[in-house]
Amino acid sequence: PRLAADGTPLETVDAPRVIDNRVAYQVVSMLRDVVLRGTGTAAKVLGREDIGGKTGSTNDYRDAWFSGMGGQFVTTVWVGRDNFQSLGRGEYGGRAALPIWIDYMRVATKDQPITPNPPPADMVKVSVSADGRLLPDGSGGVTEWVKTEDLERMQTYVQYDDDSVPAEESFDIF
Repeated sequence: PRLAADGTPLETVDAPRVIDNRVAYQVVSMLRDVVLRGTGTAAKVLGREDIGGKTGSTNDYRDAWFSGMGGQFVTTVWVGRDNFQSLGRGEYGGRAALPIWIDYMRVATKDQPITPNPPPADMVKVSVSADGRLLPDGSGGVTEWVKTEDLERMQTYVQYDDDSVPAEESFDIF
């Protein structure tokens, strides 16, 4: 929104929805998984269930990134040199940029309520294997949210015991 000098909104404009809210939920879920069990686990120290993000690095350790969200904030931290010189071996996004993001978000989200994000209607929580196969509940794997109309196709996918799923039967779950 446009703001007055004192910070009060002068006008707000509602943005049009450009993707299915269930797909948006799946993306947020994936970003939260980066913090729960991926390259951003250091951010768990914030103690918030509404944070997520993505680490990033470039060749030869020239750049390190963390783009993340928490509460009402979305922030990207970049660590690099203007002359494109390497930061040094092992300076990945989770090591070089994420600690800065954590320090910033610790202050930015202090005293801010955790933003709830319940799944939209027509979503199902399932367990999947590392190769994307549907597993019985409680049998390991990772938990993912899928659209209900994709669940039947996922159940059909289980019938292939190798990687020979015909192209016409493969599909994205988001």
